[in-house]
Amino acid sequence: MKSQKIRQYISNLESGFIKSKNLQVLQAIYRAYGTTIYQLRYDTSISHQTLTSAISNLMDEGIVYIVGRTEIENKHYSKFAVTTDMNHINRNVNNRKQEKILAWLKNGLEIGLPLSIVRELKSYKNSLNQPTQTNLFDL
Repeated sequence: MKSQKIRQYISNLESGFIKSKNLQVLQAIYRAYGTTIYQLRYDTSISHQTLTSAISNLMDEGIVYIVGRTEIENKHYSKFAVTTDMNHINRNVNNRKQEKILAWLKNGLEIGLPLSIVRELKSYKNSLNQPTQTNLFDL
């Protein structure tokens, strides 16, 4: 199902069809490799909050990723790009899951989550480190 959604994103990029904020943001990043939220605010006239939400969703899908960082007016910004390579997308999805789990673990330890939940999160994190085989029929 996820690969169907990715294919639809890519198809919409290629055709120029935009029906949502996520697609507007995706198209703007696609056109301007290495763009920042700072620049996207001006290019799209979309609010900062909506941009960060759309980028987060697109990063969860693996189609948008961070390619670097920059400083603008004494503030640090991530630079974003789009990938259409399914292997890269799958790696991005797994990396994103691991980042989230690490954040959950850190926050869970800080707020004193029960050890059983912390162990379960660690177990899930470790399962993501197992190599996966990409089946072309699943794409």
